[in-house]
Amino acid sequence: MVMIEDAYEANYSYYGYGQQLIWKAINREYADQYRHVAGCTAKRLMRQSGIDGFQRERPKTVSARTEECPDDRVEHQFAAPAPNCLWVADITYVPTQAG
Repeated sequence: MVMIEDAYEANYSYYGYGQQLIWKAINREYADQYRHVAGCTAKRLMRQSGIDGFQRERPKTVSARTEECPDDRVEHQFAAPAPNCLWVADITYVPTQAG
């Protein structure tokens, strides 16, 4: 626990100093005393010490406005009268450079 708090305080108790950086700092600074500290061990010790690291937000999908959506030509009737008459695909989200 002391090595976690030392590594955290050595970096000015910065909130963005997360588990990976603490783990690297411990393995760098305490390499002569300990063989190797696993990343999950650093994470567990941080949690026990009450140190919260930086957590990235998941990317959010931004839906298009109603005016920009194409017309619904199928009108949610997915039963075709014969084979190969109606092709339907569901593209919920495709990442592009335009967003």
